[in-house]
Amino acid sequence: MKVTVEQGTDSEAVLNVELEWDELEKASERAYKKLAQQYNVPGFRRGKAPRSMIERMLGKDAIYQEGLEDLVDQSYRQAIRENGIQPIARPTVDAPPIEYGQPYTFTARVPVLTPVALGDYQAIRVEQPPIEVSDQEIDDIIERVRQDQAIKTPVERAAQLGDFVTMDLKLTVGEKEISNLHDNEFELTTERPGVFAGMDDHIVGMREGERAEFTTTIPEDYANPDLAGKEAQYEVEVKSVKTRELPELDDEFAKTQGDYETLDGLRATIREEMVQRKEADARRDLRETVLNELVGD
Repeated sequence: MKVTVEQGTDSEAVLNVELEWDELEKASERAYKKLAQQYNVPGFRRGKAPRSMIERMLGKDAIYQEGLEDLVDQSYRQAIRENGIQPIARPTVDAPPIEYGQPYTFTARVPVLTPVALGDYQAIRVEQPPIEVSDQEIDDIIERVRQDQAIKTPVERAAQLGDFVTMDLKLTVGEKEISNLHDNEFELTTERPGVFAGMDDHIVGMREGERAEFTTTIPEDYANPDLAGKEAQYEVEVKSVKTRELPELDDEFAKTQGDYETLDGLRATIREEMVQRKEADARRDLRETVLNELVGD
């Protein structure tokens, strides 16, 4: 086997591989033995049929082609190994037809890593900014945990924004029924998107057991053009009103979050974890900045 290597582009190497005819003959013999194991030939045990019988069944060209494919794969792998080529994807192989008795040449175009020209890396100076964690950041994390642990407590008063209201709801547009919900819970808010936009203003002030009918206008930018901008009619019955009850922010709250005795201990752990996370982010950003400087981005 003879191999020559050319540089096609910065991202491609071209291998020209020349095989002697006797290499193809040996490959075809291996292919015949493999194929003989795959086919039943009357009068012969599997794998024992002579080559002439296999050639009669499959054709001489098929045996040589089978051997060629294995040989191309083997020789390609040997060529990249011996020439120190590191492909990043499968090659594109140009394999012409076999000419019996003649050497065989094929070409493989191999994608390789594009060389990177480093800048004057010794002159690069990048400083990592100081890592700071504010008390407000810690407060925000603790408040999210409190919100997650909030419980819903029934109240005997009119519904307010932020309450959880369970109700039956029927929504129609013209003669078409859009929704018919039973015992569905909504958290009352001033910013409800979608088809129920504007509903909450009418529910605020209602009590358990009360019914109401009212109309709203579906937003013009609603995704369904058949409903966008249309007037919607509601029939509702409030089944229950519940408020969000948050746990007290004290040492007992801290104990529910793990092996902490005090709220200060919980805050200290949160601060430490945030510092570690910010340091990891800063190191990643620093690496990206240095690499961009190196490649001249």
